[in-house]
Amino acid sequence: EHELHITNAEAGTLAGAFMGGYMVASPIFAVFVIRFRPFVVLAFGLALWLLAAAAAAFSQGFTLLLIARIVSGIGEASFQCLAPPFIDDYAPPERKALWLAAFFMAVPVGTALGYLIGGLTASMWTWRAAFVLEGILMIPLLLTCLFIPHQLKKSSKSQSTTPWNSLVSVSKEPFYVLSVMGQAAYTYVLGGFAFFGPTYLVNALQMDLALADGLFGGVTAVMGVGATLLGGYMFDKLAARRGTANDLQLALEMCFYVGATSFPVFVFAFFTDSQVVFWSCVVVAELIIFMLTPAINAAIMWSVDPDLRPFAMGLSIGVIHLLGDVPSPIITGAFLDWIHDGEKVMTLLTAWSVWMVLHLFVGALYAPRGISRRCATLLCVGRRERTQRASYL
Repeated sequence: EHELHITNAEAGTLAGAFMGGYMVASPIFAVFVIRFRPFVVLAFGLALWLLAAAAAAFSQGFTLLLIARIVSGIGEASFQCLAPPFIDDYAPPERKALWLAAFFMAVPVGTALGYLIGGLTASMWTWRAAFVLEGILMIPLLLTCLFIPHQLKKSSKSQSTTPWNSLVSVSKEPFYVLSVMGQAAYTYVLGGFAFFGPTYLVNALQMDLALADGLFGGVTAVMGVGATLLGGYMFDKLAARRGTANDLQLALEMCFYVGATSFPVFVFAFFTDSQVVFWSCVVVAELIIFMLTPAINAAIMWSVDPDLRPFAMGLSIGVIHLLGDVPSPIITGAFLDWIHDGEKVMTLLTAWSVWMVLHLFVGALYAPRGISRRCATLLCVGRRERTQRASYL
Protein backbone atom coordinates (compact mmCIF):
# COMPACT_ATOMS: atom_id res chain seq x y z
CA GLU A 1 0.00 0.00 0.00
CA HIS A 2 2.79 2.44 0.90
CA GLU A 3 4.86 1.76 -2.21
CA LEU A 4 1.96 2.19 -4.63
CA HIS A 5 0.18 4.86 -2.52
CA ILE A 6 -3.02 2.79 -2.29
CA THR A 7 -5.76 3.99 0.07
CA ASN A 8 -7.71 1.71 2.41
CA ALA A 9 -10.75 1.99 0.14
CA GLU A 10 -8.68 0.95 -2.87
CA ALA A 11 -7.22 -1.97 -0.92
CA GLY A 12 -10.74 -3.15 -0.13
CA THR A 13 -11.68 -2.75 -3.79
CA LEU A 14 -8.85 -5.10 -4.76
CA ALA A 15 -10.33 -7.83 -2.57
CA GLY A 16 -13.78 -7.31 -4.08
CA ALA A 17 -12.34 -7.24 -7.61
CA PHE A 18 -11.01 -10.77 -7.25
CA MET A 19 -14.39 -12.04 -6.07
CA GLY A 20 -16.17 -10.18 -8.86
CA GLY A 21 -14.05 -11.83 -11.56
CA TYR A 22 -14.41 -15.18 -9.81
CA MET A 23 -18.22 -15.02 -9.64
CA VAL A 24 -18.77 -13.83 -13.21
CA ALA A 25 -16.32 -16.25 -14.82
CA SER A 26 -17.41 -19.44 -13.05
CA PRO A 27 -20.54 -20.15 -15.14
CA ILE A 28 -18.70 -19.03 -18.29
CA PHE A 29 -15.99 -21.64 -17.81
CA ALA A 30 -18.72 -24.20 -17.20
CA VAL A 31 -20.08 -23.43 -20.68
CA PHE A 32 -16.59 -23.71 -22.23
CA VAL A 33 -16.20 -27.28 -20.97
CA ILE A 34 -19.12 -28.33 -23.15
CA ARG A 35 -17.15 -27.39 -26.26
CA PHE A 36 -13.53 -28.03 -25.23
CA ARG A 37 -11.55 -30.69 -23.40
CA PRO A 38 -11.76 -29.97 -19.64
CA PHE A 39 -8.02 -29.80 -19.01
CA VAL A 40 -7.57 -27.44 -21.94
CA VAL A 41 -10.07 -25.15 -20.24
CA LEU A 42 -8.12 -25.50 -16.99
CA ALA A 43 -4.89 -24.66 -18.84
CA PHE A 44 -6.52 -21.54 -20.25
CA GLY A 45 -7.63 -20.51 -16.78
CA LEU A 46 -4.11 -21.09 -15.47
CA ALA A 47 -2.67 -19.01 -18.32
CA LEU A 48 -4.91 -16.11 -17.35
CA TRP A 49 -3.87 -16.55 -13.73
CA LEU A 50 -0.17 -16.46 -14.72
CA LEU A 51 -0.72 -13.26 -16.68
CA ALA A 52 -2.43 -11.76 -13.64
CA ALA A 53 0.49 -12.76 -11.39
CA ALA A 54 2.96 -11.16 -13.82
CA ALA A 55 0.86 -7.98 -14.02
CA ALA A 56 0.70 -7.78 -10.21
CA ALA A 57 4.44 -8.34 -9.89
CA PHE A 58 5.29 -5.47 -12.23
CA SER A 59 2.42 -3.11 -11.45
CA GLN A 60 3.29 0.51 -10.73
CA GLY A 61 -0.12 1.71 -9.63
CA PHE A 62 -3.62 0.85 -8.54
CA THR A 63 -5.16 0.44 -12.03
CA LEU A 64 -2.93 -2.40 -13.24
CA LEU A 65 -3.15 -4.10 -9.85
CA LEU A 66 -6.96 -3.90 -10.03
CA ILE A 67 -6.96 -5.50 -13.49
CA ALA A 68 -4.60 -8.20 -12.25
CA ARG A 69 -6.93 -9.04 -9.36
CA ILE A 70 -9.95 -9.30 -11.64
CA VAL A 71 -8.09 -11.54 -14.10
CA SER A 72 -6.73 -13.74 -11.30
CA GLY A 73 -10.30 -14.30 -10.10
CA ILE A 74 -11.33 -15.24 -13.63
CA GLY A 75 -8.46 -17.70 -13.92
CA GLU A 76 -9.11 -19.34 -10.58
CA ALA A 77 -12.78 -19.84 -11.43
CA SER A 78 -11.85 -22.51 -13.99
CA PHE A 79 -10.89 -24.93 -11.22
CA GLN A 80 -13.97 -24.48 -9.06
CA CYS A 81 -16.52 -25.48 -11.67
CA LEU A 82 -14.50 -28.27 -13.34
CA ALA A 83 -12.52 -29.99 -10.58
CA PRO A 84 -15.47 -31.27 -8.47
CA PRO A 85 -17.20 -33.02 -11.44
CA PHE A 86 -13.86 -34.50 -12.48
CA ILE A 87 -13.30 -35.86 -8.96
CA ASP A 88 -16.87 -37.16 -8.99
CA ASP A 89 -16.07 -39.15 -12.15
CA TYR A 90 -12.61 -40.51 -11.35
CA ALA A 91 -12.29 -40.78 -7.57
CA PRO A 92 -12.63 -44.27 -6.04
CA PRO A 93 -16.34 -44.67 -5.21
CA GLU A 94 -15.64 -45.57 -1.57
CA ARG A 95 -13.50 -42.43 -1.13
CA LYS A 96 -15.33 -39.94 -3.33
CA ALA A 97 -16.49 -37.57 -0.58
CA LEU A 98 -13.04 -37.60 1.02
CA TRP A 99 -11.45 -36.62 -2.30
CA LEU A 100 -13.97 -33.80 -2.68
CA ALA A 101 -13.14 -32.69 0.86
CA ALA A 102 -9.42 -32.65 0.02
CA PHE A 103 -10.13 -30.36 -2.94
CA PHE A 104 -12.23 -27.89 -0.96
CA MET A 105 -9.72 -28.05 1.89
CA ALA A 106 -7.20 -26.44 -0.50
CA VAL A 107 -8.88 -23.05 -0.04
CA PRO A 108 -8.00 -22.51 3.65
CA VAL A 109 -4.62 -24.23 3.15
CA GLY A 110 -3.81 -21.98 0.19
CA THR A 111 -4.89 -18.89 2.10
CA ALA A 112 -2.67 -19.79 5.04
CA LEU A 113 0.29 -20.57 2.76
CA GLY A 114 -0.29 -17.29 0.93
CA TYR A 115 0.06 -15.31 4.13
CA LEU A 116 3.11 -17.33 5.18
CA ILE A 117 5.00 -17.31 1.87
CA GLY A 118 3.95 -13.76 1.04
CA GLY A 119 5.24 -12.53 4.40
CA LEU A 120 8.54 -14.41 4.06
CA THR A 121 9.25 -13.22 0.52
CA ALA A 122 8.30 -9.66 1.40
CA SER A 123 10.66 -9.64 4.38
CA MET A 124 13.52 -11.30 2.48
CA TRP A 125 13.17 -9.52 -0.87
CA THR A 126 10.01 -7.64 -1.88
CA TRP A 127 6.28 -8.30 -2.03
CA ARG A 128 6.57 -8.59 -5.81
CA ALA A 129 8.72 -11.71 -5.44
CA ALA A 130 5.73 -13.69 -4.14
CA PHE A 131 3.87 -13.21 -7.43
CA VAL A 132 6.95 -14.13 -9.47
CA LEU A 133 7.54 -17.27 -7.39
CA GLU A 134 3.99 -18.56 -7.61
CA GLY A 135 3.92 -17.87 -11.35
CA ILE A 136 7.07 -19.95 -11.89
CA LEU A 137 5.69 -22.80 -9.79
CA MET A 138 2.46 -22.91 -11.82
CA ILE A 139 4.09 -23.19 -15.28
CA PRO A 140 4.69 -26.99 -15.04
CA LEU A 141 1.07 -27.50 -13.96
CA LEU A 142 -0.18 -25.50 -16.95
CA LEU A 143 1.91 -27.55 -19.38
CA THR A 144 0.76 -30.80 -17.77
CA CYS A 145 -2.90 -29.85 -18.25
CA LEU A 146 -2.39 -29.57 -22.00
CA PHE A 147 -1.48 -33.26 -22.25
CA ILE A 148 -4.18 -34.81 -20.04
CA PRO A 149 -6.78 -36.45 -22.33
CA HIS A 150 -9.46 -37.27 -19.74
CA GLN A 151 -13.00 -36.11 -20.43
CA LEU A 152 -15.88 -35.62 -18.04
CA LYS A 153 -18.31 -38.51 -18.16
CA LYS A 154 -21.64 -37.73 -19.77
CA SER A 155 -25.11 -39.22 -19.67
CA SER A 156 -26.29 -41.58 -22.38
CA LYS A 157 -28.70 -38.89 -23.57
CA SER A 158 -26.03 -36.21 -23.76
CA GLN A 159 -26.69 -33.42 -26.24
CA SER A 160 -25.49 -29.89 -26.86
CA THR A 161 -27.22 -27.12 -24.96
CA THR A 162 -27.11 -23.36 -24.60
CA PRO A 163 -26.28 -21.48 -21.39
CA TRP A 164 -29.89 -20.35 -21.14
CA ASN A 165 -31.20 -23.91 -21.45
CA SER A 166 -28.68 -25.04 -18.84
CA LEU A 167 -29.86 -22.28 -16.49
CA VAL A 168 -33.49 -23.27 -16.97
CA SER A 169 -32.70 -26.94 -16.43
CA VAL A 170 -30.80 -26.54 -13.15
CA SER A 171 -33.33 -24.00 -11.87
CA LYS A 172 -36.05 -26.63 -12.21
CA GLU A 173 -34.23 -29.05 -9.95
CA PRO A 174 -35.66 -28.45 -6.44
CA PHE A 175 -32.83 -30.15 -4.57
CA TYR A 176 -30.27 -28.06 -6.44
CA VAL A 177 -32.07 -24.84 -5.52
CA LEU A 178 -32.48 -25.89 -1.88
CA SER A 179 -28.81 -26.89 -1.57
CA VAL A 180 -27.51 -23.68 -3.13
CA MET A 181 -29.76 -21.45 -1.03
CA GLY A 182 -28.79 -23.36 2.11
CA GLN A 183 -25.10 -22.92 1.34
CA ALA A 184 -25.64 -19.23 0.56
CA ALA A 185 -27.25 -18.78 3.99
CA TYR A 186 -24.36 -20.28 5.93
CA THR A 187 -21.85 -18.43 3.74
CA TYR A 188 -23.67 -15.22 4.70
CA VAL A 189 -23.24 -16.04 8.39
CA LEU A 190 -19.57 -17.00 8.07
CA GLY A 191 -18.83 -13.89 5.97
CA GLY A 192 -20.22 -11.46 8.52
CA PHE A 193 -18.82 -13.47 11.42
CA ALA A 194 -15.28 -13.41 9.99
CA PHE A 195 -15.43 -9.67 9.30
CA PHE A 196 -16.99 -8.38 12.54
CA GLY A 197 -16.19 -11.20 14.97
CA PRO A 198 -12.87 -9.69 16.14
CA THR A 199 -14.50 -6.28 16.61
CA TYR A 200 -17.21 -7.88 18.75
CA LEU A 201 -14.57 -9.54 20.94
CA VAL A 202 -12.79 -6.23 21.49
CA ASN A 203 -15.94 -4.30 22.35
CA ALA A 204 -17.96 -6.93 24.24
CA LEU A 205 -15.35 -9.21 25.80
CA GLN A 206 -12.44 -6.74 26.07
CA MET A 207 -10.03 -8.90 24.09
CA ASP A 208 -6.93 -7.48 22.42
CA LEU A 209 -7.59 -6.89 18.70
CA ALA A 210 -4.38 -8.55 17.48
CA LEU A 211 -5.10 -11.62 19.62
CA ALA A 212 -8.72 -11.74 18.42
CA ASP A 213 -7.65 -11.54 14.75
CA GLY A 214 -5.05 -14.23 15.25
CA LEU A 215 -7.41 -16.60 17.03
CA PHE A 216 -10.17 -16.13 14.47
CA GLY A 217 -7.79 -16.76 11.61
CA GLY A 218 -6.19 -19.75 13.30
CA VAL A 219 -9.45 -21.41 14.35
CA THR A 220 -11.01 -20.89 10.91
CA ALA A 221 -7.94 -22.28 9.11
CA VAL A 222 -7.67 -25.36 11.36
CA MET A 223 -11.40 -26.07 11.25
CA GLY A 224 -11.52 -25.42 7.51
CA VAL A 225 -8.95 -28.15 6.98
CA GLY A 226 -9.74 -30.69 9.68
CA ALA A 227 -13.54 -30.46 9.69
CA THR A 228 -13.80 -30.54 5.89
CA LEU A 229 -11.77 -33.76 5.76
CA LEU A 230 -13.75 -35.18 8.68
CA GLY A 231 -17.01 -34.43 6.86
CA GLY A 232 -15.82 -36.24 3.75
CA TYR A 233 -14.60 -39.23 5.77
CA MET A 234 -17.89 -39.47 7.68
CA PHE A 235 -19.93 -39.28 4.49
CA ASP A 236 -17.98 -42.15 2.92
CA LYS A 237 -18.39 -44.26 6.07
CA LEU A 238 -22.14 -43.63 6.23
CA ALA A 239 -22.53 -44.29 2.50
CA ALA A 240 -20.75 -47.63 2.79
CA ARG A 241 -22.93 -48.72 5.69
CA ARG A 242 -26.18 -47.69 4.01
CA GLY A 243 -25.57 -50.05 1.12
CA THR A 244 -28.47 -49.42 -1.27
CA ALA A 245 -29.47 -45.92 -0.11
CA ASN A 246 -28.72 -43.33 -2.74
CA ASP A 247 -26.01 -40.73 -2.29
CA LEU A 248 -28.11 -37.63 -2.97
CA GLN A 249 -30.55 -38.50 -0.19
CA LEU A 250 -27.68 -39.15 2.22
CA ALA A 251 -25.99 -35.84 1.29
CA LEU A 252 -29.19 -33.87 1.87
CA GLU A 253 -29.86 -35.57 5.20
CA MET A 254 -26.29 -35.08 6.42
CA CYS A 255 -26.45 -31.39 5.45
CA PHE A 256 -29.62 -30.89 7.48
CA TYR A 257 -28.48 -32.69 10.63
CA VAL A 258 -25.07 -31.05 10.63
CA GLY A 259 -26.50 -27.60 9.87
CA ALA A 260 -29.21 -27.87 12.52
CA THR A 261 -26.61 -28.84 15.14
CA SER A 262 -24.36 -25.86 14.39
CA PHE A 263 -27.09 -23.21 14.63
CA PRO A 264 -27.79 -23.22 18.42
CA VAL A 265 -24.06 -23.41 19.20
CA PHE A 266 -23.36 -20.31 17.10
CA VAL A 267 -26.21 -18.37 18.73
CA PHE A 268 -25.22 -19.36 22.27
CA ALA A 269 -21.73 -17.92 21.73
CA PHE A 270 -23.18 -14.40 21.86
CA PHE A 271 -25.05 -14.93 25.13
CA THR A 272 -21.96 -15.37 27.27
CA ASP A 273 -19.55 -12.98 28.94
CA SER A 274 -16.80 -15.58 29.14
CA GLN A 275 -14.04 -15.67 26.55
CA VAL A 276 -13.48 -19.36 27.26
CA VAL A 277 -17.14 -20.24 26.65
CA PHE A 278 -17.25 -18.03 23.56
CA TRP A 279 -14.21 -19.67 21.96
CA SER A 280 -15.45 -23.12 22.90
CA CYS A 281 -18.70 -22.39 21.06
CA VAL A 282 -16.86 -20.98 18.05
CA VAL A 283 -14.58 -24.02 17.78
CA VAL A 284 -17.49 -26.46 18.05
CA ALA A 285 -19.72 -24.48 15.66
CA GLU A 286 -17.02 -24.11 12.99
CA LEU A 287 -16.07 -27.76 13.37
CA ILE A 288 -19.67 -28.73 12.70
CA ILE A 289 -20.42 -26.28 9.91
CA PHE A 290 -17.25 -26.96 7.89
CA MET A 291 -18.21 -30.64 7.91
CA LEU A 292 -21.02 -29.54 5.56
CA THR A 293 -18.62 -28.64 2.74
CA PRO A 294 -18.19 -31.98 0.94
CA ALA A 295 -21.78 -33.11 1.46
CA ILE A 296 -23.44 -29.90 0.28
CA ASN A 297 -21.23 -29.59 -2.79
CA ALA A 298 -21.90 -33.23 -3.59
CA ALA A 299 -25.64 -32.57 -3.27
CA ILE A 300 -25.31 -29.66 -5.72
CA MET A 301 -23.62 -31.91 -8.29
CA TRP A 302 -25.79 -34.98 -7.82
CA SER A 303 -29.10 -33.10 -8.00
CA VAL A 304 -28.64 -32.27 -11.70
CA ASP A 305 -27.99 -34.21 -14.89
CA PRO A 306 -24.31 -35.30 -15.17
CA ASP A 307 -23.82 -33.08 -18.24
CA LEU A 308 -24.88 -30.04 -16.22
CA ARG A 309 -22.55 -30.56 -13.24
CA PRO A 310 -19.91 -27.98 -14.34
CA PHE A 311 -22.60 -25.39 -15.06
CA ALA A 312 -24.37 -26.19 -11.78
CA MET A 313 -21.14 -25.76 -9.82
CA GLY A 314 -20.25 -22.54 -11.64
CA LEU A 315 -23.69 -21.03 -11.15
CA SER A 316 -23.75 -22.01 -7.48
CA ILE A 317 -20.50 -20.12 -6.88
CA GLY A 318 -22.02 -16.91 -8.20
CA VAL A 319 -25.25 -17.29 -6.24
CA ILE A 320 -23.54 -18.31 -3.00
CA HIS A 321 -21.21 -15.31 -2.98
CA LEU A 322 -23.80 -12.88 -4.35
CA LEU A 323 -26.24 -13.77 -1.57
CA GLY A 324 -23.62 -14.74 1.02
CA ASP A 325 -20.28 -13.25 1.97
CA VAL A 326 -20.48 -10.28 -0.43
CA PRO A 327 -23.53 -8.53 1.12
CA SER A 328 -23.08 -9.92 4.64
CA PRO A 329 -20.38 -7.50 5.92
CA ILE A 330 -22.23 -4.57 4.33
CA ILE A 331 -25.59 -5.41 5.92
CA THR A 332 -24.05 -6.36 9.27
CA GLY A 333 -22.08 -3.10 9.32
CA ALA A 334 -25.23 -1.11 8.55
CA PHE A 335 -27.04 -2.79 11.46
CA LEU A 336 -24.13 -1.99 13.78
CA ASP A 337 -24.27 1.68 12.78
CA TRP A 338 -28.03 1.70 13.35
CA ILE A 339 -28.41 -0.34 16.56
CA HIS A 340 -24.99 0.24 18.20
CA ASP A 341 -25.31 -3.07 20.02
CA GLY A 342 -22.78 -5.68 18.94
CA GLU A 343 -24.40 -8.55 20.84
CA LYS A 344 -27.82 -8.02 19.23
CA VAL A 345 -26.35 -7.57 15.75
CA MET A 346 -24.18 -10.71 15.98
CA THR A 347 -27.14 -12.67 17.33
CA LEU A 348 -29.23 -11.50 14.37
CA LEU A 349 -26.41 -12.47 12.05
CA THR A 350 -26.14 -16.01 13.39
CA ALA A 351 -29.93 -16.28 13.43
CA TRP A 352 -29.75 -16.13 9.64
CA SER A 353 -28.67 -19.77 9.95
CA VAL A 354 -32.39 -20.51 10.34
CA TRP A 355 -32.71 -20.09 6.57
CA MET A 356 -29.92 -22.60 6.04
CA VAL A 357 -31.60 -25.11 8.35
CA LEU A 358 -35.01 -24.52 6.73
CA HIS A 359 -33.77 -25.10 3.17
CA LEU A 360 -31.78 -28.18 4.15
CA PHE A 361 -34.70 -29.53 6.20
CA VAL A 362 -37.05 -29.33 3.22
CA GLY A 363 -34.45 -31.04 1.04
CA ALA A 364 -33.89 -33.86 3.53
CA LEU A 365 -37.61 -34.28 4.26
CA TYR A 366 -38.67 -34.67 0.63
CA ALA A 367 -35.57 -36.45 -0.68
CA PRO A 368 -37.01 -39.99 -0.40
CA ARG A 369 -40.13 -39.07 -2.38
CA GLY A 370 -38.88 -36.23 -4.56
CA ILE A 371 -35.78 -37.66 -6.24
CA SER A 372 -36.68 -38.43 -9.83
CA ARG A 373 -36.44 -41.96 -11.23
CA ARG A 374 -33.73 -40.86 -13.69
CA CYS A 375 -31.51 -39.38 -10.98
CA ALA A 376 -32.16 -42.19 -8.52
CA THR A 377 -31.28 -44.85 -11.10
CA LEU A 378 -28.04 -43.11 -11.99
CA LEU A 379 -26.97 -42.69 -8.38
CA CYS A 380 -27.91 -46.21 -7.30
CA VAL A 381 -25.58 -47.59 -9.97
CA GLY A 382 -22.80 -45.58 -8.34
CA ARG A 383 -23.96 -46.80 -4.94
CA ARG A 384 -23.72 -50.49 -5.93
CA GLU A 385 -20.20 -49.93 -7.21
CA ARG A 386 -19.29 -48.09 -4.00
CA THR A 387 -20.77 -50.84 -1.85
CA GLN A 388 -18.92 -53.62 -3.65
CA ARG A 389 -15.58 -51.84 -3.38
CA ALA A 390 -16.07 -50.81 0.24
CA SER A 391 -17.55 -53.99 1.67
CA TYR A 392 -14.57 -54.35 3.97
CA LEU A 393 -15.76 -51.30 5.92
